[in-house]
Amino acid sequence: MSQRWEDTDLPIYFVHNFTDVREAVEVRLNGNLIENNTIPSSTSEYEAGQNLILNDTETREVHLIVNGFN
Repeated sequence: MSQRWEDTDLPIYFVHNFTDVREAVEVRLNGNLIENNTIPSSTSEYEAGQNLILNDTETREVHLIVNGFN
């Protein structure tokens, strides 16, 4: 963890596209599989590893929540 991280820092919502065709895209945290489509509507409920994988041909995006708490 960065020395610049502070307890008051908020989670970060990343959105990345990908172009290679993937059979599956998985998010794991500490070796545990995090189910797809787990990002809540309220930002106050964001936790590390929550994600939304859009693996359809038209979209191909990874949405991922990261933070310094867990």
